[in-house]
Amino acid sequence: MLSKNCFRLYTNKFLFKQLCGSKINLPVKSQSGGSFSRSIYLSAVMSVERIATYEEVVALTKKPSVLLIDVREPSELQQLGKIPTSINIPLGTVTDVLQNMPKEQFEEKFGRPKPEPDTEIIFHCRLGGRSAQAMDKAIQLGYKNARNYKGSFEEWSKKNQENTQ
Repeated sequence: MLSKNCFRLYTNKFLFKQLCGSKINLPVKSQSGGSFSRSIYLSAVMSVERIATYEEVVALTKKPSVLLIDVREPSELQQLGKIPTSINIPLGTVTDVLQNMPKEQFEEKFGRPKPEPDTEIIFHCRLGGRSAQAMDKAIQLGYKNARNYKGSFEEWSKKNQENTQ
């Protein structure tokens, strides 16, 4: 059970935005009355409006109106596959690519226009953790419509296996 202080943190949008992208220790009270501290990575993905659903991503594979960015390493894509219409920008290069890569070079490399600050972007990885970090980086760079596909490739591949059987 989260303490009152922790609840205040989640409901105070100003404080939440200031701490976004930080690893913090939160006080937690157990049901038996004891308390302990839990360390978490505070991400903007905790905000419901920042989460993309499987159904939204399926729609993008048919009509890619939103930029879908896979932040896994290229070797992971080769080994596991990829979501159709996604482009690969590994997590370690997201900031540099979004901030410094010229528009012409971006379009030449990825076959899509470089996103503008108001472009809708959905990040994904294998399990949702790295994509949450990428989304936070994009938001810090001014991409206000960045979201995270929390289910990521794990959910995508599982649901697509079920649909093809």
